[in-house]
Amino acid sequence: SIMEVLPPSLAKKIVASNQRVISTHKTDELEIEFEHRNGEKHTYHMVKFPLSYLNTDEPFGIGGFAIDISEQKKAEEKKQKELKDKLKAEEQKRKLDAKREQERKDEQEYMEWREQEAAIHAHDELERDHDEPYEPELNDSWYDDQYEVDTDYL
Repeated sequence: SIMEVLPPSLAKKIVASNQRVISTHKTDELEIEFEHRNGEKHTYHMVKFPLSYLNTDEPFGIGGFAIDISEQKKAEEKKQKELKDKLKAEEQKRKLDAKREQERKDEQEYMEWREQEAAIHAHDELERDHDEPYEPELNDSWYDDQYEVDTDYL
């Protein structure tokens, strides 16, 4: 019996599949993992179908086959891992780009603030200088040019 040959959990899956085929008169498919005697785990895709005589719908048995799909499963798992790693790398890159963009904006805001502070400081300096009365010196040519001072008079 199948229960004597296979591990109990696997045998139960196969018996349940057999019962579905007999009761529904339809094909059943399942995927099973099975460890070989050498310790290697293999995955099989099993297809089971009812066997019946041409002149009756009542099945007299079950036919089926199993295909070792272990290599395909490994390739699929590898592809899924690569995709997951790629998505993770893209997410990390997106976060790093966002962080760099924020740092650039922060630096720009800081530079604008510094420029404003420098302009305010320069304005304050000018106001302070204008609070003191301007007293031209005798050789102050700018003042002379602006107000045409008669230096002979002085």
